[in-house]
Amino acid sequence: MNSRTWIAVAALAAGLLGITSCAQDSTKSQAVKNSPVTVESTGQDGVSRVKVTQRAAERLGITLAAVRSDGSGLALPYSSIVYDSEGLTWVYTNPEPLVYVRARITADRVEGETAYVTTQLSVGISVVTTGAAELFGAELGIGK
Repeated sequence: MNSRTWIAVAALAAGLLGITSCAQDSTKSQAVKNSPVTVESTGQDGVSRVKVTQRAAERLGITLAAVRSDGSGLALPYSSIVYDSEGLTWVYTNPEPLVYVRARITADRVEGETAYVTTQLSVGISVVTTGAAELFGAELGIGK
């Protein structure tokens, strides 16, 4: 090959690499735009709102249960409790469809599948019973 051929091959290769690079950058920004999970600050220290798409909620298998009072205190499914790295206990509330907010709780005792808590949760508020660990990971950015 002569030098003109090499220059033409190099220019073609550089052009193809540039096109591929642009396509990858476009895909990355689109993936962020169309993310199945969005995390927004609530203004509370270290607590965020986690919004998921309907499809993400289905894939995570998110289920809910209502906080209830049975005369012994506020009761909720033990499966709704998540523990942070300091051993503090939390639940994810569901203030609106597909939106989850972590709320600090204090577990008083656990009896079988039921946890009794002393906290500011209201009777009837929905808490996540399946998928809370995944929401916690998404909120903290684990796996990014």
